[in-house]
Amino acid sequence: MTASSLSCPLRTGDITLMSSADSHTVTGKRVTRIGAIDTAETHCDPTVHLSLEIKPSGADAAGEDNSLGLIFQAEDAIELGLSLLAMGLGDAPPAELEVLIQRLKQRQQDVTAGQCSG
Repeated sequence: MTASSLSCPLRTGDITLMSSADSHTVTGKRVTRIGAIDTAETHCDPTVHLSLEIKPSGADAAGEDNSLGLIFQAEDAIELGLSLLAMGLGDAPPAELEVLIQRLKQRQQDVTAGQCSG
């Protein structure tokens, strides 16, 4: 078995990343799923790669293009996604949940078919 991959554009609003020393504003750039690799020499579980673009600020404005990448095991991407989704929904009405479930089903079908959806 060889690796399969699907990389799709990711459009988000501004996201703030903070550490004890600094903070940055980023936007989504791409999300990529790299499928399992299983050969005689190597075994790697599927991973999800998140690419973010760091927006320039102040002195960085004239600098080069900066990006940040996060790599998740598939299970961690699911857990993070579920937690973010639940927090984002809050106390959404059932009709809104149903629309979201349909969107999720369509995206999962698209990924299975090797296509990007928005």
